[in-house]
Amino acid sequence: AGLFSYACWRASAETVLAEAARRVGARRKPVKDEEKDKEMLNWVEHVVNDIRSEELACLQLLCDVSSSVPVTETSCAWFTSMHSMIGFLAKLCVKLQSHSASGLLAAGTKPQPLGGKVTHENSTFTKFMRQAFMGSHVSLKRESEAADLTAKDEKDEKDDMAENSTEAPTAATRTKAHKPKKSRQKPRFAPSVRKTSSAPVNYEGLDIGEWHFNSLKVESETSMVIGVVGHKLLDDFGCIKRESLAEFLSRLEEGYVKDNPYHSHIHAADVCNAMYYLVTTIGLWYSSKFSDWKRISVLLAALGHDLGHFGYNNNFLIATRHNLGTTYNDKSVLENFHTASLFKLLDKDRATGSDCFDAARDERGVDLLGEFCREDYRQARQLIIALILATDTSQHLEALANFRVKLNAIEAHDQAQEIGFVRSMTSVTTTVFNPVMDAGDQQESLAIMMRAADIGHSAKLWDMHYAWSTKVTEEFHNQGDEEQRLGLPISPLCGREGFVLSSSQMGFLQFICLPTWTALSRLEAHLHDVLEVEIDAARTFAGSDDMSVVVTGVAPGAGRSITRECLDQCEENFQEWKRQADAIKAAAQEKEKKGAPSMATE
Repeated sequence: AGLFSYACWRASAETVLAEAARRVGARRKPVKDEEKDKEMLNWVEHVVNDIRSEELACLQLLCDVSSSVPVTETSCAWFTSMHSMIGFLAKLCVKLQSHSASGLLAAGTKPQPLGGKVTHENSTFTKFMRQAFMGSHVSLKRESEAADLTAKDEKDEKDDMAENSTEAPTAATRTKAHKPKKSRQKPRFAPSVRKTSSAPVNYEGLDIGEWHFNSLKVESETSMVIGVVGHKLLDDFGCIKRESLAEFLSRLEEGYVKDNPYHSHIHAADVCNAMYYLVTTIGLWYSSKFSDWKRISVLLAALGHDLGHFGYNNNFLIATRHNLGTTYNDKSVLENFHTASLFKLLDKDRATGSDCFDAARDERGVDLLGEFCREDYRQARQLIIALILATDTSQHLEALANFRVKLNAIEAHDQAQEIGFVRSMTSVTTTVFNPVMDAGDQQESLAIMMRAADIGHSAKLWDMHYAWSTKVTEEFHNQGDEEQRLGLPISPLCGREGFVLSSSQMGFLQFICLPTWTALSRLEAHLHDVLEVEIDAARTFAGSDDMSVVVTGVAPGAGRSITRECLDQCEENFQEWKRQADAIKAAAQEKEKKGAPSMATE
């Protein structure tokens, strides 16, 4: 209770600091006197250091509370407020520095860096992620202040800590905490290897892994939806280091344009959760043929499938001769860009500077897949590329048609088997279509699931579906406004004039979404039989009824069904849009009868 009261008191400082920032910005004027330049620089540095101290104090408090208070719906509001305030303080420091630098540059003076180089490695958000999810007990305040203080201030700080605190890590504890590097040879990891999580995060009530997961709600409660979902789904893999995972998720979220109404980090987390649900519900996740590198690849592809998206589609980039269109030869422009950006972030030997990361930082990527052997990394890269490229809408109908042809073939084979034309399932699993045993069929099935996850809101409960529909419409209309400003033809669904949301969503669900969910429902029915054969064979071989001999984790949850939870809900949403469209049409006809102008609006 004392910590919470103390935090509430600190939160009241936000308005005071905001007013201070406004005054600094309003009073900034070009200066020409060298002494005044120096005086101004010293004053700003002093203010920045004070604000940083306040920021670090808030962060330390947040970490202290997170180690003892579980993240529940009750405490999420407090965590969100503190996280927002920490972000505000960090931005305020940047604003003050930029105001100072701008004034000095206007006067012809080269500004000097304040408080050391700012890198993501030292960012407070990254440190909070490590503290919250890795159980680290290093004092963040001391660690960050030691990097920012001058030599004299650093000495004073150490003396002060020696007198007033016994918590500072000693040389002995630092040596004990240091772990020797592993051998350069990286063996293939076994699917059964798992780490026991000690993260002080309570995921209860967040519904991660369930179809009714609401990423918009989780973001509003935690302000770090990618971090929450990513840690929940990836933290248990033994081949991923927690420190690397925390840094990766932090920088991944940073790479998304949060101002996008639709293609944002919230959408990425939603797609990742949906992809996990689909692969586990269909059963592939639990197959002995579905190794850990595939599971990790599926989740990473979903998390990074829109990395760097800035609110305009491929047609716009091609029509405006954007640099990305030239780079990728007008073919799946954004999808290639997202894939390349993701692998820059995953490459520890390559700088991540690009259109979605700050090139000025010249930071290296994150060694998230460092435990992969060469062959596993090669295959994982190929799968991630294929899955992200599969989200290109222009390729979806053709891919879906080919997928349905294969489903028709396997269903015809099953019918022939039932009437005695086929003696066993052995031939079909090797010659027709088998996403469990055949790598090509498996990748094709995963690509369809990836596309379904990308349009997953179409099969969510109505409130969630409607919220996402309005967001994507807003983004489309923003593009239409820009096209109109540039004198370009307005792309389909991007024009505001005459637009009717219900009619556009009816077409989207009828021709894109419902056929996709129908195909996945058919795949689910087929794989249920195929996986039962695999499980029965493994049980016979092992002489046990324990399914753990053939699966990793838990068996597919009873009651889960793509047909019931996704296809049926998508059909309900379609019928609701149809009712709205019919009502608008009826109202327009009524106006025509009365002689009123027929303008259908919502």
